[in-house]
Amino acid sequence: MKFNFGFRKKPSTPVCTDEKELDTYWEPPAKLHSVSLEEVTLDPDYLPKSVRNFVFSNAYRLNDASPEFVAGAVIACAAAVIGNSAVIQPKRNDVGWTVVPTIWSCAIAEPSKMKSPALDVAQALIPKENSSGKPTNLVIGDVTKEALTLKLVDNPKGILFSRDELAGWLTGLYSESRAAERGFFLSAFNGNSTHIESRISRDDVELEATVLSLLGTIQPSMLAPLLESRKEGEKNDGLLERIQLLFYSTKPEQHTDIAPDEEADTSAKQIFQKLLSFRENNDRTRFILNDEAQKIMSEYNTLRIKRLSKEEQGHIQAVLGKYGALCAKLTLIFHLLSMTNANDVSNIIEAKHVKMALKWMSLVEFHYHKVMSLVTEDPNIEVAKSLLSKLPELPNQFNKRYLQRKNWKGLTTNAKCQQAIDCLLEHGYLKEVSESPNGKPRTSYLIHPDFHK
Repeated sequence: MKFNFGFRKKPSTPVCTDEKELDTYWEPPAKLHSVSLEEVTLDPDYLPKSVRNFVFSNAYRLNDASPEFVAGAVIACAAAVIGNSAVIQPKRNDVGWTVVPTIWSCAIAEPSKMKSPALDVAQALIPKENSSGKPTNLVIGDVTKEALTLKLVDNPKGILFSRDELAGWLTGLYSESRAAERGFFLSAFNGNSTHIESRISRDDVELEATVLSLLGTIQPSMLAPLLESRKEGEKNDGLLERIQLLFYSTKPEQHTDIAPDEEADTSAKQIFQKLLSFRENNDRTRFILNDEAQKIMSEYNTLRIKRLSKEEQGHIQAVLGKYGALCAKLTLIFHLLSMTNANDVSNIIEAKHVKMALKWMSLVEFHYHKVMSLVTEDPNIEVAKSLLSKLPELPNQFNKRYLQRKNWKGLTTNAKCQQAIDCLLEHGYLKEVSESPNGKPRTSYLIHPDFHK
């Protein structure tokens, strides 16, 4: 099975093989900007049938909003209902590692892009009453840590923290006065950490495990400063990396006027009712993978760890390091969203749900890079700009060996020189010249006349 992580396609480059071609007309070069990722979009087969039509029909009904906004919210809401009633064991033999399926999801877009309505339709799926007719109270908004702790006491299997605008919450958590609260949320994401809260006038509050899924929205301009601070080494304690279902949409809004899909809505509500029933009758029920599913999951993690060992950028290392657990969480959630009977759920997960989760891993990584484009530049672009600034100091035609001998900053290795050359070729600043003097092939590069002294 092939895994698609949104890798960049190798650019095609212009090649000159005849001296007469050296004087051919040059097109104006393209502005240096980040090479586009191979786009990954949400397709219906990324979702279980129980919620598939719900996601796409509601996204279209909301003035053709991004379906990722609805899908991410549905998954976070499902995770909140499941809580720690179910855990997944991602490895066959390591019985000591289980993962609680908490999910933190955020919709990123400019105002009036239907972020909040998309979250609202998903939250409406969470049952308001349990099988005994009592209120579930599984959703909580902007409250103090103390109030949130008490809410978890009443719902020890987990709840959903829903915040329409996350910017203020995230910024506030990084103040020194709220360090303890930040630590509380960091541990609540894992779903396994105990929490004891001492109170002066009342009995202490003790949680065997803090289990919290999160759902919110944010505008790109509000998120960028937080990402920039993390890039500079501040606000780098892993809080932002926990918001793993980040979906950034620039899709234009268009007017739609359609009736709700009652069949799709009913199907989604029914599966959420089954999730609640499962929650009521289970406590950390362990799910494992069948042989085929285990093989696929192991192959994915082997490849992920290889990428991790080669990755130089710290922020990418941070998210890749958490993707193994995320893939396992999504696998479990998709398995439970596909159940037919809440009282008879197989604890053996099939390969189709791992494959579905892997599609999401490509989607999630694509959107992560899209989000990071707000504050980071592609390394290819950075090194290419270094070479672009030096083109006037090079002869009209040069080779890679000559360039490397210059020992310019950022262009000291063979790999970096080739990286910069490839990028300038793609954008039209250079042309590749292939020659074979004395029968020996030789490659050099011709500089665009507008960028040569």
